[in-house]
Amino acid sequence: MEQESLVECSFLIPVLRNTNRAPHEPITWREFQNELQRMSKDFSGPQTHRIVPFMEVETVPGQCAGVPDESRKYFLAVPKNRLKDIRSFLEAQLTRFDQESIYLAVAGAVEFIERGAPSSPRSQSSQIGAQENESISTDHGEASRPC
Repeated sequence: MEQESLVECSFLIPVLRNTNRAPHEPITWREFQNELQRMSKDFSGPQTHRIVPFMEVETVPGQCAGVPDESRKYFLAVPKNRLKDIRSFLEAQLTRFDQESIYLAVAGAVEFIERGAPSSPRSQSSQIGAQENESISTDHGEASRPC
C-alpha cells in the first residue's frame, strides 16, 4: 500500500493578544495544543520566534514603526487533502488568540489566514522585509511609536 504524501506546514501564533497586548492564559495554550494534537499527531513545536517588523510604507499612512512581537512557531506534516482542515482550524484560532491574521506557510508558499476570507498572499506593498538596496532596521521599537 502506497503511503499518502505529506506537505510541511508551519504557522505562527503571537504570544500577546492584539487588543490589549496581554499574554494568553496558560489554559488557552493547553486547549490549543490538545486540539492541534487531535488534528495531527505529526507536529512539533512550539519554537520561540521573534518577529521584528518593518514599516509598511504604502499600507500605513504617516510615520510609524512596527511593533516587535514574539510568536510560537509550529510545524506539521499534513496530507494535501487535509490542507482545508488546517486552514479552517487556524481561522478558528483567530478569536481564541485575538488576532487579525495568522501566518501560514504550506510547502514554502505563504498565506495569511483571516476571518471569513480565503487565504492569500498579501500585496507586494505589505510584504515583510527590505527591497533590494534598502537597509534593514535593527530598531526593536524602543524609541519609536507604534501605529
